[in-house]
Amino acid sequence: MSHTGAFVGAPTEPLPQPASGRDEMFTNLQNWVEKGVAPDRIDVSSPNAAVSLPLCMYPKKITSSGSGAATSAGSYTCS
Repeated sequence: MSHTGAFVGAPTEPLPQPASGRDEMFTNLQNWVEKGVAPDRIDVSSPNAAVSLPLCMYPKKITSSGSGAATSAGSYTCS
């Protein structure tokens, strides 16, 4: 995010997206605070949806599952 709060970067960079109702970060925070459901991982995608990656909750780290597209969050685990 830039200093103005706007998302910057190429359309293929996976970042939390506030546009089109896809506010992954706020939705997960809201579920944690209001429903007591802490996220284990949050999948984020690029503005053009070409790339997605998981954000793993500390102390877990993103790990490739060894199969699938490198640009797909489904190809990774948090361990």
